[in-house]
Amino acid sequence: MALAIKVFLNGSPETALKKFEELLSKNQRNIDLLYNYGCILGELELYEKEQKVYREILKLNPYDVETLINLSVSLNATKEFSESIAHANKAIRINDGIYQAYEARGIAKLGATDIKGGLQDFKKWINLILKEDKNEKTKDFLADCIQLINIPPIFEDQEEIEDIRNRIEKQTDNLIQRLDQVTEKELASQNIGKKVAFKLNQFYLGYQQKNDKNINERTVKILKKLLGNKELTLEIPSQEKNQRKKIGIISTFQFHPKLFIFDQIKRVDRSKYDIEIIVLNNKKFDASNEAYYFEHHILKAETYDQVIQKIKAKNFDIVFIPDIGMSIVSRILSTEKLAVITVTSWLHPVTSGSNNVDIFLSGALMEGIKGKDHYSEKLVTLPGIGLKIEPNDYLSATITEIESQKSNEKFLIGCIQTPFKYHPRMDDILINLARKITNSVFIFIKLQEELDNKLMDRLRKKFVLNNVDPNRIILIDRMEKSKYVSFLKELHIAIDTLGWSGGNTTLDSIGAGLPSLTIEEDLMRANHTAGIYKMIDINELIYENEEDLIRGAYELSIDNNRLKELKKRIIHNFAKLKTDHYISDFINTI
Repeated sequence: MALAIKVFLNGSPETALKKFEELLSKNQRNIDLLYNYGCILGELELYEKEQKVYREILKLNPYDVETLINLSVSLNATKEFSESIAHANKAIRINDGIYQAYEARGIAKLGATDIKGGLQDFKKWINLILKEDKNEKTKDFLADCIQLINIPPIFEDQEEIEDIRNRIEKQTDNLIQRLDQVTEKELASQNIGKKVAFKLNQFYLGYQQKNDKNINERTVKILKKLLGNKELTLEIPSQEKNQRKKIGIISTFQFHPKLFIFDQIKRVDRSKYDIEIIVLNNKKFDASNEAYYFEHHILKAETYDQVIQKIKAKNFDIVFIPDIGMSIVSRILSTEKLAVITVTSWLHPVTSGSNNVDIFLSGALMEGIKGKDHYSEKLVTLPGIGLKIEPNDYLSATITEIESQKSNEKFLIGCIQTPFKYHPRMDDILINLARKITNSVFIFIKLQEELDNKLMDRLRKKFVLNNVDPNRIILIDRMEKSKYVSFLKELHIAIDTLGWSGGNTTLDSIGAGLPSLTIEEDLMRANHTAGIYKMIDINELIYENEEDLIRGAYELSIDNNRLKELKKRIIHNFAKLKTDHYISDFINTI
């Protein structure tokens, strides 16, 4: 076992795993062996196997605190938050002085939408890490930083959104005024500044449907302080004539990497540019089909300085981070000066707020006349929605299939986006649709139990208050791709999530011939579907307001022939869509 652990510590977890499995095959199943085996499985993100091993240990010793905590952490990775909380609770009952238990439970509570409970655990986590530190000012500053993530994933009403917005604006202002009151040395104690920074994921802020530029700019200043960032000028070597420039593509590659990344960089001129792909915190990412140089790194508080130093040492001319804000890892990357020019795009359609990100790539058909006011970066609007789109990747229905579809006594309305996209303003739209289209049912797709329940509770209560049968709201299980495609073809229409429009989901819907009714608005994040429709000349599904959308849905519900013709035209026009490699072309000009 000592040899296997040594191999693991030397950075070869895959080899170490094989050695542990050899030992286990010889029936040497003691707690130490199982525990180290479980740690390696976790390092390799083999969470289900890891959990099985820890449960085996707990059968031998139900009071093993480290195993309880590790199991809680692993369950968080698979979003089994209730069970994670139960194991963290048991660890805390056995020993209430281990900060890792509160960290694991805090993450689980946030995942289970218990925001208040999660923040309380994080405050305890901070105090335990700094228990030897007498500087209460630093502890208070860090605890107040943690409050910036006090944003629920599902909002109850517009009043709640306004209250949260006002609170966050005041908190960020207050924290910025206190930045000079804490020193770099204090924040470096046990890496506490970086540990707190990696908790400040404000992902759900964007779903308030406001201009986030000012809040994001202030948050970046706070992150820089916590991370101990130094505003250093990169020393890029002067290039010799005909020397290729270096491009770094950096992402976790967990969200639509084919469409938003690889399809978009295919035409970068490789005679002029060397491309390196840096994958962060995603060991399972399979890059075998891509002809690029790949590196994998784990970016977390404990490895932050080393990973950032390695990236900067590459002396990139251009860094493309397509998804800033989709995760705290990408947000933290944006605080650093990683290249001469850093570019982001609308994989997460909100400004980074960072003065170290130079360019935001958007689409001309999605931006309003005040678009540039929403970005800290220089806004560059590419043709269409700014992406190379291959219709054959999405086409799933044929005109013949549409012609053969039979009418259904129920009018099936798809509500197929993730729960946190359903702003409270959507409630009245669905209620009025239910009243207007009396045979309609609204079909949602499960994502995560706690989020699903929160949204369903809100909607069904509103339906009851408005004398509409809540049983017309149906929540179905998630499906694998082929079943999902068949499901889309069975729906009559879909309602786009207003204020945060569908992107990849809309392309799937259009490929199935499914009309997704949308409203064009001020913020780019509201206009993905509208932009796609403009590209294929289906402008009648872009509405000016809620009343027009409801009327449009009703007219389609009473005219099945018209609906069929619209579906056939969607497929016909989409099949003919021609787009170019706009992002590649832009990079080739830098």
